[in-house]
Amino acid sequence: MIGVFVPVGSRRGGWVGYIIQENGCWEWVGANQRGYGRIKPHGSTRTLLAHRFLYETRLGYSIPLSYEIDHLCRNPQCVNPDHLEAV
Repeated sequence: MIGVFVPVGSRRGGWVGYIIQENGCWEWVGANQRGYGRIKPHGSTRTLLAHRFLYETRLGYSIPLSYEIDHLCRNPQCVNPDHLEAV
C-alpha cells in the first residue's frame, strides 16, 4: 500500500497521519517541529512526538523515562515502529 495516507487522528484544519513510502518508512503528515511529527491524542492535554506515540501504541508498552527513540532509518519523519528502537 505504498503512497497510501493512513489517518491517525484529526486536528483543526484536517487530518494527521502518515504515508507509507517505498523504503518502508511511514512518513508523518501533519504538525511537526524540527522535522519530527507531533500529535495531540484525543482527550489529552499534551502534544506528543508522533514517533514516540506510535512506538508505544503499536508495540503496546511504555518507553522507559531515561530512553530516547532512535530512527534506524535516519528519517526523523518516520513513525514506523519497525524503524524505531529505544536506546
